[in-house]
Amino acid sequence: MKTKYIMVDTWNGSGYSSENGTEIKIFSYKAVANKHAKRRAKCQSNDIEIFEGSIYSFEIDEDYGSYQVHELKEDAYAVMIRCNDNYAEVLTELEFKQAIEQLKEEFLELQKQTGEDEEDYFDYQPGGDIFVSAWDDYDFQFRILKI
Repeated sequence: MKTKYIMVDTWNGSGYSSENGTEIKIFSYKAVANKHAKRRAKCQSNDIEIFEGSIYSFEIDEDYGSYQVHELKEDAYAVMIRCNDNYAEVLTELEFKQAIEQLKEEFLELQKQTGEDEEDYFDYQPGGDIFVSAWDDYDFQFRILKI
């Protein structure tokens, strides 16, 4: 199988609880993916920074976002976005299940102390996406890839 690349968008400003991973796109060539990511970042702000040659970060007022290009492995299943710091990682199905399981185990420990409901933290979206809010100072979004 020929290597493919994925562009993932992140945002940690106003509205970020729903706006991460809304522009995920798959590319056959890394150079094309990088060009698209850079162009999208420049549409947000003329002042962009490039990290590791494939993360195009931008700032609007005091909020930050990025367009990131990652290699898309054959067994890619989901993208995990840690919203607060614009971190994105492509996960296999096993890694996705393990990440959710770990967050749920941590939640069960918290629930013993606070009695809070799972719905206060876990938001299950149509299509399998999962948003985890206010978790250990982070919000997570798990976007299931439709490839």
